[in-house]
Amino acid sequence: MIERWDEVDDTCRIRPRTRAIGEYFAVERPPLAPLPDEPFETGRLFTPRLDRSAGSASARTATQCRCT
Repeated sequence: MIERWDEVDDTCRIRPRTRAIGEYFAVERPPLAPLPDEPFETGRLFTPRLDRSAGSASARTATQCRCT
């Protein structure tokens, strides 16, 4: 099920950007290190919350994602 959501997200385009999310990730992927084989902790728990404009906020970041 999660894989299907990823496929849908990869084709999604955020306004006003010209490329889909998957296209941007294809550019960013090569320099990323592979994930380790053993389980690991992320080191921080987040408690996201929604504000009145339907954007989510967590710790120091606030994002809005509207796909077309």
